[in-house]
Amino acid sequence: MSEYLFIRPNISQNENSLLWFTFDSDSKCILGNGTIKSLDDVVELNASSKRPIVVLYPTDKIILKNIIFPGKLKKNPNMCLYMLEDELATDIENVAVKILSKKGNSYDIMVYTKNEIENIENKLTSLGEVVISIIPDVLCLPCHEQKSKNNFENSQLVTQYKKIREQIVNSDLYKKLLKKDQKEKNVESESTSVDNNAKVQEATNESQITSEALEEQVSQAQTQKKDFNKQDSGNGVSDTNEKATYMLQINNTWLVRNGLYQGFAINEIWLETITDSFKEQEQQVVSLSSIPSSLSEICQENLCDSPYAVLADGALNSPVNFSQYKQKTEINVEFMRPWYKVIALFVVAIILGVVNLNYKIKSVSNETQAFKVQQRNLFKQITGRTENDPVFQLKQLISDNSPIGTYEGFVDLNKRLSPIILQNKDIELVSMQYEHSKKIFTIHFLAGINFDVKKFTSKYKQDFSAEVINSKPSRDKLLYTVQLRRIK
Repeated sequence: MSEYLFIRPNISQNENSLLWFTFDSDSKCILGNGTIKSLDDVVELNASSKRPIVVLYPTDKIILKNIIFPGKLKKNPNMCLYMLEDELATDIENVAVKILSKKGNSYDIMVYTKNEIENIENKLTSLGEVVISIIPDVLCLPCHEQKSKNNFENSQLVTQYKKIREQIVNSDLYKKLLKKDQKEKNVESESTSVDNNAKVQEATNESQITSEALEEQVSQAQTQKKDFNKQDSGNGVSDTNEKATYMLQINNTWLVRNGLYQGFAINEIWLETITDSFKEQEQQVVSLSSIPSSLSEICQENLCDSPYAVLADGALNSPVNFSQYKQKTEINVEFMRPWYKVIALFVVAIILGVVNLNYKIKSVSNETQAFKVQQRNLFKQITGRTENDPVFQLKQLISDNSPIGTYEGFVDLNKRLSPIILQNKDIELVSMQYEHSKKIFTIHFLAGINFDVKKFTSKYKQDFSAEVINSKPSRDKLLYTVQLRRIK
């Protein structure tokens, strides 16, 4: 998206006034501007296009400063506030610090009213707007310490131009031409002049090609240098001094940027005092807005087409950004970057696992089919007929031919009931029945009058629940009826 909405609060004496303007980053044009009373009016202002918002934080509400701090400020930047206590107009408990850059023990910091920046962003976010950048407005001005491509190429041309000049001065042709001028001034006779002219003409003929080549290179270097100067001046940037201070007027406030992370805002009445101090330091001052005639000797005017366009272009290209939206985006990208390889390996592992599982399933399926074919062939040899499910047919044959009716009952009879009954010589088995639906054995047997039936049934408690249904006399013995219900 190329259109952005810029908001700069508190631009005038009315604290409730906010400046706004819209900027097209493709055409570098201001599409509209005006003022609103509060942040709540942004919703109506931005309702149609939903442009991303850039907040230009007023420089007169902050302090930009470079300090030397012996410790580490990254975890707790507010530790350096005791060094600035004398410079602050309020208690240090009411302000906070943000670090702009660090080089060794040298820190560029910004001191601002605590929670003020966060409150502005939170307010706009609660209204449904997206704040992509928050930056002090003075840091949107041009600065030669920012190594742009044009400045780098321009510096290369200047270096090339100087080398060509040194090459000309140190060339033999240049020295011979100097000697020629001196000899012409000291000519005493016509014969001497003729001899000197002949010598100079000879030297000139010998180095004529070199002279023309050098002059052509100098002309090209000067032309390219002028073209780059014109291009930079259109953006409000002058290359006359790498440490130039830039000024821009926004209403009654002048923004002054005197370093990559340095700058301040002043009222117009203090403009002359500030420029005088820069003059004493022999520092060049470039004004992007019209200046009073009294400052024309101190400041160089390099007027821009629109001050809003300068601020907008500088804000979008600045490395400084206090927006939580931008920080969260960077954190998410940095957090996910190490996990890219892990996720890729995880996906590959899943694919290989699925392929291996499919291979095993196919292998087991083939083995199962081979086993079924083997069962069918065996069943055919035994019975003489072919069946699709020989296992079921075998169970059915056993169930039909079992004296107790089912295959399961037959197993219980052989493994659990028969050994106990046959080993007990005090009883005489009469009959045995098995109900498959209820899984109940009914045993009828004869035993003596003194037979301990509880001891007999206790032997089956591990697998069956035993219950004596009936006991009646039969000759000189008792006929017992016992039911055994399968537990498992």
